[in-house]
Amino acid sequence: MVEPPETVYVTAVWGNFSKFIHAFLSRWSALSLPLLLFLALDEQAASACAERQGTSPVVCIEMPQRFGVEGFVAKYLAMSVAAQCSRFAIWLDFDIYFPADPTERLRAPLEGDDAPPLALSSTLTSRSLSPS
Repeated sequence: MVEPPETVYVTAVWGNFSKFIHAFLSRWSALSLPLLLFLALDEQAASACAERQGTSPVVCIEMPQRFGVEGFVAKYLAMSVAAQCSRFAIWLDFDIYFPADPTERLRAPLEGDDAPPLALSSTLTSRSLSPS
């Protein structure tokens, strides 16, 4: 059996949400969640993330200029890079609260010989790949 790929979560933060970074990353650490690629889309978010980096499996990626692209495009680029690196990549909105580690529940439907190589899931308000 092939070893499952490492799980990587990806999120992005900017502006007023930066004040919640400490609490978010504290919860991340408390649950011993897998690696988090944290896209800091402005200097305030980058500073707040850097203060907590090293206390949990978090990599802060400073993107104040957003590499010339808007935030909604940056998240798809980050997810693509993670997938290209053979990772099980999960995007999560920053305003999600985890009561427990959801990793195994998210992975389970994708295991087995008939599992798709790529799965896209919609939200309650979106049925498309549109970033809007």
